[in-house]
Amino acid sequence: ATIVVGKDNDSMAEREKAVVSIIESGTKILGSVRDSFKSFAYNTIDDQSGTMVCQLLPDRVVPTYILIETTTTLFALFGWGKRKRKTKPAAAALAELALSFRDLLSDLMHATSLFRAFGDENNSTDVELLIKNALDSIIDRQADVAATHCEDHASVRRAINEVSVSRSMTTDRVDPFLVEMWENLGSFDETE
Repeated sequence: ATIVVGKDNDSMAEREKAVVSIIESGTKILGSVRDSFKSFAYNTIDDQSGTMVCQLLPDRVVPTYILIETTTTLFALFGWGKRKRKTKPAAAALAELALSFRDLLSDLMHATSLFRAFGDENNSTDVELLIKNALDSIIDRQADVAATHCEDHASVRRAINEVSVSRSMTTDRVDPFLVEMWENLGSFDETE
């Protein structure tokens, strides 16, 4: 966004006023993004919300975080640093934006924790229990068949182990980014 201030009104107060308006607009947009993600995440299966986090991280989350951090540095040059949030409207608006983004990061971390928790309806992540439940389900459906093949058991075991390992590896790559951003944005929180 470009801030255009007439030559007659070009003052720090006018610039700050214009910046506050832009940031407040961004905070509102971020609020609707958060509501949309929560609605999506809580109305879909954990696979889809985990996948969405993995897609959003490089496309939207990291660029937004970098924008907030860069703006923070720029604001400090104007005398609108984090510590001035009680006296400078621009600093207060940026802190509100940063904390709203931090709340979105919390939602994303929650979604990745559900993605990692590849389990049964009780959220058990015990792989052996998952294998047993899957095999019991196969055996129940094949009640007419005299015996199930050992190959079926091995295939189910391999598939569940691969999915479990894959999910764990994915979240091990994603979580550190989310956690680091979340922790860094904590500097905007007056209560911490």
